[in-house]
Amino acid sequence: MKHMNMRKLLIMILLCVSTFFTNAQTNKIEIGIIDTIKSKILNEKRSVWIYKPENFNLQNKYPVIYLLDGDWHFISVVGMIQQMSYINGNAIFPEMIIVGIPIKDRFRDLTPTCDSLISKTSGGYNNFISFISKELIPYIDSNYPTAPYKLLIGHSLGGLTVMNTLMKFPDMFNSYVAIDPSMWWDNQISLKEVKIFYQLKSSKIKDCF
Repeated sequence: MKHMNMRKLLIMILLCVSTFFTNAQTNKIEIGIIDTIKSKILNEKRSVWIYKPENFNLQNKYPVIYLLDGDWHFISVVGMIQQMSYINGNAIFPEMIIVGIPIKDRFRDLTPTCDSLISKTSGGYNNFISFISKELIPYIDSNYPTAPYKLLIGHSLGGLTVMNTLMKFPDMFNSYVAIDPSMWWDNQISLKEVKIFYQLKSSKIKDCF
């Protein structure tokens, strides 16, 4: 029953996030903080946008959404969670911490292979996901009261990153939401891998939407 409820939750997240991505607002409001991490893996400083629930309490533990292209979608996803969580008397979503990850170079960070005809910097997915797993997630876990439930959400090239992470590191996150993933990349190489992955892992597949 608990697993079914979580699947319903993820379906709702997918539907709502898709709607909010389509109708994202550009008005600036203060709903979180911007922090900076000095990444040894990427050899650069990376900013992250962090939202804490309005009823934030250090005694509670919160699931965490890791949101790719956070500078584009942060306000929309925070608004969705606020509107549909306990803070507004709803029980559709639990209160969550949201970590928005702005992307400096989308082709570099979000693509698994190099296609120099599109971008000479492409193909840096492995370093980027190592930054998330070895630096960002431990940083968030050490500075915030996080529950052991993590979601990765991405759109377009971000969705491609979600799918590649599911295939290569299925235990890194509990659930994966890939919205209109760019499976066309590099002659659909990831799409071919996904088909094989689902055939081999169909009985053990993680929640992916």
